[in-house]
Amino acid sequence: MQFDSDQLDTLYTERFGSESGERAELWQVLCTDFFQKWVPEQATVLDLAAGHCEFINNIKAGRRIAIDANTAVVRHAAAGVESHVCRSNAMTKIVDDEVDVVFVRNFFDHITPIDDRALAEALVASGFEVQKTIPRFLPYTTKGRLPSGPALVRLYLRLPIAWRVLGAQAFMVARSRGALAAHAQQDDRRG
Repeated sequence: MQFDSDQLDTLYTERFGSESGERAELWQVLCTDFFQKWVPEQATVLDLAAGHCEFINNIKAGRRIAIDANTAVVRHAAAGVESHVCRSNAMTKIVDDEVDVVFVRNFFDHITPIDDRALAEALVASGFEVQKTIPRFLPYTTKGRLPSGPALVRLYLRLPIAWRVLGAQAFMVARSRGALAAHAQQDDRRG
């Protein structure tokens, strides 16, 4: 099923709610206290299916790019974030090999039901090496019964045992084998 931009905007608003300061604060904590360690500050970062741009607006990087099929991505992107309205299979504004880090959330489940094991298999088959997997990391939503203020999110991130109980979405880091080989060559030259 394909949605036009207006339908996507309605869907996103129903699912994630309108913009709120609390949601922005939660993402600031998630990026600062967890995701940033996986993103070099000079990297070019692409947020695929960026939605309301919570991740890309809060991550530090040399270049930040938000992609979404919903035109609202332009409205939600912070200053300094490039936003492009396009489908994931038509990213003509992105040049091959110019992106260092791709962040994806709440995307693959729209294409096909996929768990962390199937995603790892697909990444390996596509030329990536999975470096880190946390099968149960974040809850599906912040709209649950449990409180979710920034202080509680910060505490949650420091207690991996809680991830096994409350976590529902997986976290995975993978690098292309080409990038790994290039990095190894640079290390050999330095050594």
